[in-house]
Amino acid sequence: MKTYQRFGYKECAGCSREFRVSEIRSNLGFCTECLRIWKAQQVKKWRTKNGEHVIEYGRKYRKENQVKIYSRSVKQRAEKIQRSPKWADLTAIQLYYETRKALSEATGIEYHVDHELPLKGRLVSGLHVPENLQIIPALRNIRKNNAYTPG
Repeated sequence: MKTYQRFGYKECAGCSREFRVSEIRSNLGFCTECLRIWKAQQVKKWRTKNGEHVIEYGRKYRKENQVKIYSRSVKQRAEKIQRSPKWADLTAIQLYYETRKALSEATGIEYHVDHELPLKGRLVSGLHVPENLQIIPALRNIRKNNAYTPG
């Protein structure tokens, strides 16, 4: 920690970098990035401590919002169908899903069938065709979200 502080600047309590006072986002003294990390850690701690409550809340939410959940599912299926051209090889697509299931069962690691070019990307959108599919670990797919990185 520095023994001096420039006027109008404050040190972040998380990373110890110096920021303008207006960039410190909380009474805790964190910069935006450290505050996001700190909040995520607090949520994780709370969920771990209150696991039964979280599970019960999820059950209650699903029961009370069945229509909302169903309509979201229908919308996603419709979007996938809309991105499936008539010439798509449905047998090859089905093979990806069967391979993913067998791979998950054989390794004990959850895998997803991922679209290399997302069906609803911000910059680019792909089709639901075998050439656009890949089997990747679930965690990697979740982190990837709708992002596309060329390369």
